[in-house]
Amino acid sequence: MTTASDSWPTVAAAAVVGGTAHTAAAVGLSSWFFDTSLLSTGLDWPYTYTLVGAVLTGGIPAGLYRARRARTPAVVVAVLGLLAAVGSWETISSPAVPVGPTPFGWYLLGWPVVVGCAVAAAGVELWLRSRESRLRPGTAN
Repeated sequence: MTTASDSWPTVAAAAVVGGTAHTAAAVGLSSWFFDTSLLSTGLDWPYTYTLVGAVLTGGIPAGLYRARRARTPAVVVAVLGLLAAVGSWETISSPAVPVGPTPFGWYLLGWPVVVGCAVAAAGVELWLRSRESRLRPGTAN
């Protein structure tokens, strides 16, 4: 369903921009919430896993928007990220010592679930959009 203006290089460029923006936000928040940043000097596998996840979590919704005009993936990522950030802020602001990752830490570690929810939301949005266009009077079936 791409048009001439939405060629795959354009979709890929949108995904790169979305991934970069999400990664910049994740790096900024992680350095604020935690003692270490995602851009640690020793990029071992947990940091690499989280950094790749941050790029994909922002890139996939941006690519889906550019390719299919699906808006819900970006909304899902934004809402889950905002809820995780607020939860982490409340956790680090409380006098209790957190045990295990904060909500934002779980958001970063659980990026496959976040991306899966975003892709599922896109599927539902596209299905509803196609169903609506089929049920609209005066359109060919």
